[in-house]
Amino acid sequence: MLTPQHPWPPAFDRKGDKQRNTVGRAIGRLKRCCTISARFDKLAVHYEATLQVVIIFDWKPSS
Repeated sequence: MLTPQHPWPPAFDRKGDKQRNTVGRAIGRLKRCCTISARFDKLAVHYEATLQVVIIFDWKPSS
């Protein structure tokens, strides 16, 4: 039910949408790595180190 408190259609927030898109795409890139998405590492320190290595290799320019 539409009420004055919730106008329809909702206002488009360009900045918020851009930030959500950036975060979503970054998470999608990380999910390509099976180790990150399944979290095989038991210790948080190892998981964080693996995450950093994946990020470095993913954003490293290709030669």
